[in-house]
Amino acid sequence: MQLVHMNDIAVGMVVAQDVPAPKGSIPLVRKGAVVDREVLRRMRLHDVHFAFISSAQPPARRSEAPDAPSRIHMPTIKPVISDALRAEGVSSLEDLFEQASIGLSDVHGSTTSVIKNITNVVDRLVESLDGQSVVSVLNLKSHDDYTYHHSMSVAALTIAIGQQMGFNKETLQRLGKCAMLHDIGKISIPTELINKPSRLLPEEFATMKGHSTAGHGYLTQTFGDEDLLQGVVQHHERVDGSGYPYGAKKENIHPWSKIISVADVYDALTSNRSYRTASSPGDAIEFLMGGVGKDFDFDVVECFLQKVEIYPIGSKVQLSTGQLAVVYNSENKLRPVVRVLSTGDILDLYRDKNCRSVIITNILDLNS
Repeated sequence: MQLVHMNDIAVGMVVAQDVPAPKGSIPLVRKGAVVDREVLRRMRLHDVHFAFISSAQPPARRSEAPDAPSRIHMPTIKPVISDALRAEGVSSLEDLFEQASIGLSDVHGSTTSVIKNITNVVDRLVESLDGQSVVSVLNLKSHDDYTYHHSMSVAALTIAIGQQMGFNKETLQRLGKCAMLHDIGKISIPTELINKPSRLLPEEFATMKGHSTAGHGYLTQTFGDEDLLQGVVQHHERVDGSGYPYGAKKENIHPWSKIISVADVYDALTSNRSYRTASSPGDAIEFLMGGVGKDFDFDVVECFLQKVEIYPIGSKVQLSTGQLAVVYNSENKLRPVVRVLSTGDILDLYRDKNCRSVIITNILDLNS
């Protein structure tokens, strides 16, 4: 039995599990049905993306050799950031942080070279995200070196939100660079505070808050882009005025900062830290939604929800029941339809009354 993408389901294949209808308890296609043109038409009409097939190889056509290779494959989920691009970006950030920490900011020397590398990474990131209607967050949590990988992830999410808000390519490139550099001011913070394995004390947090102005000060020596500078210094401002360093409110907060703050908080919440375990994507989204009007801008959070795919179709997840399942339909982003791998049962985590207490606790590698 294989989970097969709709584009690869062919006449003659056998359905291994009931294909659920979008509404109601009667299956759209029953287990054991042989796929014909009417079955295909029905599945496409109801926007079915995947189905479990007992035989992934349809009967050979007369014009085909019996051993012709199958076109069927398990769904692949395109990563937001390729391993090669992430490695290049992290390396450039490490170089920049190192140079900044020893006071290098020459606009004609090594710092300029590193900035060019970061600009190239951002440009390629914009290109890789271009044209994607939704963006998966599945590969954003696969690394341990928090500061550098966090900056890469925040840049990807920030660009994705900017795309949804209709920014042009040149603005996305500048915005992405701003997001990549938003934490550069942490060079001014003692390492023991950054790596402290417990929550910061009030006086320690006051020191930590200095990183946004420190970053602005450092980048002022290298950049003349005022949008970038304001995006960096204000990325911890909150719409109700409770943020720092200025306590700015609503329209007084730079638009880029509003975007970066959402991406920053989402990635921070879903990352393992020494003093806490990562939140689930669903819990992080709930936190963002609960903070609209207080911490976060409504339009930014709305664009984030529209653009980011938390549980992509075909992704493997763990349920609070302990069962493993595959996401079958993600129309409802926080409560998708899943198929339990051990039983084949279809669970609509949003509409099914019996599933109201069932939540997704973890996203797993599809091949794990």
